[in-house]
Amino acid sequence: MYKTADFAASINGPSAGGRIDTAQDLRRCLKNTTHFVIADNFSGFISTENQWNGTHNCILFLKNNTERPEKFGNIFPQMEESNGYRMLHVSKEYTQLAERLYVLEGKQCISTLFVHHESCENFNFSMPDSCRIKCVDKVRFQQSIYNETICKQSVLWVKGEYIIDIESDGCFTCNNPVKLPEDNIKLDSILPNEGGKLDASEAADVMNKMADLAASINGSSAAVTLGEEASGILVRQADPKDFYEISFGYGSQKDNIYIVENQDNLSKFSRSVTLPKEAFEKTASLNVSVPFVAVLRFINLASDEKNSNLLGNEVIAVEMGTAISNLTDKITLNYKMVDYDGMLSCHSWNGVGNYNIFFISENNQSGLMTDV
Repeated sequence: MYKTADFAASINGPSAGGRIDTAQDLRRCLKNTTHFVIADNFSGFISTENQWNGTHNCILFLKNNTERPEKFGNIFPQMEESNGYRMLHVSKEYTQLAERLYVLEGKQCISTLFVHHESCENFNFSMPDSCRIKCVDKVRFQQSIYNETICKQSVLWVKGEYIIDIESDGCFTCNNPVKLPEDNIKLDSILPNEGGKLDASEAADVMNKMADLAASINGSSAAVTLGEEASGILVRQADPKDFYEISFGYGSQKDNIYIVENQDNLSKFSRSVTLPKEAFEKTASLNVSVPFVAVLRFINLASDEKNSNLLGNEVIAVEMGTAISNLTDKITLNYKMVDYDGMLSCHSWNGVGNYNIFFISENNQSGLMTDV
């Protein structure tokens, strides 16, 4: 184990900054600094200044197999040790502050503690029977893969966390990139008209109510059903600091709609909708109180005045609480492996005025795609 007393003596003095123990001080310690993580017999952190080059460092001491101190919040990492293996657990909130972190193990790491590198690429420091240092940066977190087995076996749990296997250098995420929404909400069904079709204006009214629904739910996501002819999904992104691109995918009209947080996982779905991060940023700039997106599929919608045929007899509706336009990264709808007759073209309707007023977009050889 690392000799904490020796280390503390080495930073003793005006530059050490003293011990700090509030969540606000922790965030200041982590912001714009290099992070060092040390497994020890207590949990805490100190802020230091490198006397050689004037840079600031945040050193975190983690007690093995212990829940983080509640006063530090979800941002404080955790260390798990089992059968001789160590796993470092960090939250998504922590990774937003950590450009780079070093995990120190062993003894006599003082001389190498304040060595700074531009990146973790090709970094590997190890002294036999002495000091070993692992380096992890944002690139590793972004490239992490979902590992259900490791996440289920873990004795610690951080929502949306990353796990770093210190022995193997593996980096995993416990945030499943393909998942169902947290809650289920049933709304009043839309009744078909005398011809057995759904009225388009009623469908538009349903979408206009999604903002109120987004404000009323407790979780971040919910499946929404309105009888057999209408179903979909609603996702909130309430924190402007944590906006991200999100996709939704499904295979057929009767399938569940999945939340897909990585486009690499869309290939398994024949139908998908992708919302860029920019769309959420724009809704926030337009004073939407709770940034959200609702994607609903309406089956058997009444035909327009041109009596157009609908691909798969379904219409996809997207609502974000305000009008979104002039996006650099477009909202995309993709269809593939869907049987059809004739020539295809994409149309959209803004839900206002006559249902026969469309905006035409493009065809794509790999599947039907429309960019809004």
